[in-house]
Amino acid sequence: MDRLIDEINAATRELDAALAGGDLRVAAQHVLPLLRQVAAAAVEIDRERARHEAMRDQFTAQRELILALGCPILQVRGDVLCVPLLGPYDMDRSAQLCDAVLQAVTRTRARLVVLDLTGAVVPEPAAAAHVVDVCRAIRLLGARAALSGISTSLATMLADLDGGLGEVSTFLSLETALGSSPR
Repeated sequence: MDRLIDEINAATRELDAALAGGDLRVAAQHVLPLLRQVAAAAVEIDRERARHEAMRDQFTAQRELILALGCPILQVRGDVLCVPLLGPYDMDRSAQLCDAVLQAVTRTRARLVVLDLTGAVVPEPAAAAHVVDVCRAIRLLGARAALSGISTSLATMLADLDGGLGEVSTFLSLETALGSSPR
């Protein structure tokens, strides 16, 4: 691209000289191929821009799908909800989780909500703190909250929180969490 720009600048100087009294036909013979190259480069730039826009649109659609599917709430028994969290758990998903879970607790009158973190990736302490905040909000509605499938890195983040987990039960697996609930 730099070479093309240098050639265009040289051709422009040649064209200026031709207009000032030189041979205009020779200058035009040099400029026309360069203009074709510029047109081809512009077409390629447009194609690349369209490709980038398509990739951005695909990324946006995938992100929206992940958010939509990222908070399934399963009623595993009449009064027990299970919320499996999959993939990256960031602050966008945490707000969605809180709203959806609290509405489900109210709607189903659940007595136990298990947040299964087996497939979750919690990259930062703020997101880990929000998991605990969701558990506290669940308790404010009169239900018990439990965490299952906590990774070692998440366990470390949760242990470092000032308020700790409070009365939130923790379990190695979803199976043991569900087994702890009276039928």
